[in-house]
Amino acid sequence: MHGTLSADAEVSIVEGGVRAGRFVAQYRRGGEVTGVLGWNMPKQARLRRPEVAGAVLAGKA
Repeated sequence: MHGTLSADAEVSIVEGGVRAGRFVAQYRRGGEVTGVLGWNMPKQARLRRPEVAGAVLAGKA
């Protein structure tokens, strides 16, 4: 997990799938990526960390 996974964020699966038991979920709020959650896909989640960092630096996460 990277960033903030808030309950009011829009969540979408961006890699893998829930049924497969492996996925990366992206959390967005106000059009900005605020968090990334990897389930059995640590490398793919880690590679998306810069997307979250941009929102943190802008003070939006």
